[in-house]
Amino acid sequence: MGMGEGDSIHDRRRALEEAFFSKRDQELLEKMRKKMSAEETEKVLSVAIGIADTTCVHAITRVEAGVQVLTVLALLPLVEVAWSDGDVSAQEKTAILKAATEMGIAPDSTTHQCLTSWLESRPTQEAVAAWDKYVRAICATLEPATIATLKSGTIGRAEKVAAAAGGFLGLGSKISTAERECLDRLATAFSAS
Repeated sequence: MGMGEGDSIHDRRRALEEAFFSKRDQELLEKMRKKMSAEETEKVLSVAIGIADTTCVHAITRVEAGVQVLTVLALLPLVEVAWSDGDVSAQEKTAILKAATEMGIAPDSTTHQCLTSWLESRPTQEAVAAWDKYVRAICATLEPATIATLKSGTIGRAEKVAAAAGGFLGLGSKISTAERECLDRLATAFSAS
C-alpha cells in the first residue's frame, strides 16, 4: 500500500466518522477509539460482519479504521435498505436491532444510540456517499477473496433486513423493488476501482 493510498483511506475514514457521529458524540467516540485493542477490534469486526476467517479479518483491520467505523461500515447498509421504501417498518427496525445485538452492540453504547437515531431519521446522502467512498478505498487495498467475503457478510445482513418486512400479504418477493435497487447500489461499493 503506497503512502497516498493509506492517506486516502484515513481521510475517508475520518469523513465517514464525521458524517455519522454528531459533535456531542465526538468525546465518546474518542474514548471508544482509545479503549479498543487491535485484538478486540478484530473480534468485534469478525462478529459485526460475520467473518470467521482470521486472515480476512486481519487484512480489513490493518487499515486501522477503528471498531466504530467498522461498525458503521456494517450498519449503514441495514439502515439504508430499511429507509429505501420511505420509512422503516417495525419488522425492519426489529431486524436491525437484532443484528446490532448479534454484532455485540450494547443497548447503552454510543453506537446503539446513533443507530437508534438513524432509525428515526434517515442518514444523509452525504453520509451514504462517505460510506461508499470508504468501502471503495478499503477494497482497493484488499485481495479479491477478502472483498467477496466482506461484501457477502455486509450485503447479506442488509438482505435479511429487506426481507423482514415481507411482501404484500406475504405474497411475491419479500424484497421490494426499491430495496433491491438499494442493495444493488450498495453492493457496487465493493469494487476495487
